Amino acid sequence: VYSLTILDFGNQEEQLMLKLLGSPQDPLEQDDPFLLDYVRDRVLEEPSHGEYNLMVSDKSPAGKKYNEYRTDGVSSWVFINKTLDKLFAGIHNGFFVEAGALDGEYTSNSLELERQGWSGLLVEVDQDMVVKLKEKKRKAWSAHACLATKPYPHVATLMKMSKRKSDNQMGSVEIKALSALSDTRDIERRQKYGDQHYVTVQCYPVYTLLKALGVSKVDFISLDVEDVEVSVLENFPFEKMQVDVWAVEHRHPDAHVFEFIGEDPQFIKWFSTKGYSMYKYYKNDYIFIRKGSNVHKRAFKNNKSIHKLKL
Repeated sequence: VYSLTILDFGNQEEQLMLKLLGSPQDPLEQDDPFLLDYVRDRVLEEPSHGEYNLMVSDKSPAGKKYNEYRTDGVSSWVFINKTLDKLFAGIHNGFFVEAGALDGEYTSNSLELERQGWSGLLVEVDQDMVVKLKEKKRKAWSAHACLATKPYPHVATLMKMSKRKSDNQMGSVEIKALSALSDTRDIERRQKYGDQHYVTVQCYPVYTLLKALGVSKVDFISLDVEDVEVSVLENFPFEKMQVDVWAVEHRHPDAHVFEFIGEDPQFIKWFSTKGYSMYKYYKNDYIFIRKGSNVHKRAFKNNKSIHKLKL
């Protein structure tokens, strides 16, 4: 949240700050030049330098607990990363976006790509996680922000989850992954898993963040934004920004938190209208590939219903 009372803005920037609150009567265009300059100067953080500071080799009890997701044969992280290994084998210069980056390591869908030479953007709304993310020394740009659910920048209320002292089952980052915007469906079911407090957060369209970076094509976007993915996607200008592969967490409209009742046909159909084929699905995680892309040609070269094949 930005306070106009403590910052010395000129009139033009002051007007921008007011518009960042999200006025539907006078909205900012996603590629407004002044907005892009603001995002470059105030929102985007440059990639880190030096050695990674990761938990992957930590053999302590805490480290073993943290890394359980890596050996859990049914986790979404295993599913997505195995799929990416196949789709992007031999590709070392791609660009990714990971929205819902958490601490930059735990269940990250982009870390292995980055370690293979990719560049990218990490987006995380929870300030506590942003601090941890910076400590990991990721070699990607980062933004402390939420992705806009409207076609212009706006503010929203975030329900930040934290671990209860009495909870010995779920890890602290695992609890943080349940944080969500306060108007998200099923919000009351999330509350039973931890403590909550509410903060106001600034949201930007993903297209704005990419334009500010000068990116014209994205190889892979991981979208894990806790039930607002449909609104984020509906406001993404597919005709202006080419994205080859999407990994999207999406619950069936009839499913509750941590409930899996199968694919959402309407969601798959919607992506098809944007020029994508569904490649694979597993427990609320979808992989979509842009038709006509080299990735699509490799993935579907045998004309099989790929998403039904075993990993």
